[in-house]
Amino acid sequence: MIKRVFSDLGPHGLLGLGVLLTMGPGALAQPSSIGPYLPLVASFNRSAALMEQYKYAEAAAGFEEVVEEQPDWIAARFNLGLAYLNMQGARGAEAHLDRAEAVFQGILEDEPEFPAAHYCLGMLYQHQGETEKALGQFEAVYGLDPEDPYVVYQYARALASAGRRDEALAAYEKVLA
Repeated sequence: MIKRVFSDLGPHGLLGLGVLLTMGPGALAQPSSIGPYLPLVASFNRSAALMEQYKYAEAAAGFEEVVEEQPDWIAARFNLGLAYLNMQGARGAEAHLDRAEAVFQGILEDEPEFPAAHYCLGMLYQHQGETEKALGQFEAVYGLDPEDPYVVYQYARALASAGRRDEALAAYEKVLA
């Protein structure tokens, strides 16, 4: 399940971005075999709670441990990238952005149609002023989920930034319709 929390520019992260992947039923293992994973699931949940409290550095540390133990767990990897992405006010912010980019790109290598990774890369590139890269990511996520109003809005913004005004206007109108 994807939980989204969006706001305008704010003190708690990149453009107030919050996309947190949480576990749905059966996300890790069947109930009969989850026993050995309980500490890992507890760490994941603790880290997710830290994200909800805007404690991104602590959340990143927890997700790093989870990912070290279960490197194929996409939700943990995504949330690690999201924690890095939101560490703008922390010391070494550029390094955190580089880590976030690497995490999201790694996810897309494994899951090329993972919309949230495209979206977050688009937000990261937009924040860095890399218009064409941002547009590429928003085009990708728009192709995967053209009905999501957040996706359409960011796609429209990227189109406008790239000087593609007519296409931007059409996308803005779609958001408002």
